[in-house]
Amino acid sequence: MTITLRWDDDAKSVLRVEMDGNWNWKEMLRSRQEIYRLMDESPSAKVYMIVHFLEGMRLPPGMNKHFGTMTSYSHPKGALTVLVGAN
Repeated sequence: MTITLRWDDDAKSVLRVEMDGNWNWKEMLRSRQEIYRLMDESPSAKVYMIVHFLEGMRLPPGMNKHFGTMTSYSHPKGALTVLVGAN
């Protein structure tokens, strides 16, 4: 998978999402489920995210179709999300 998830701090309040290379929407949806699971398990009241596009922001085809799905629900613990490397 070209999307990796890991905690950026011991308090589990900052989740790092690394997007490397040519990821696809199936991977993104699977990662989103894992992100929500990690947020559920976090002891922090709020979870911030750093989304790091390691090779610049490359979006796979179908952005119009998937954008609504990706933004239709946010996790109750979700806080600020920072995008890094999005040219």
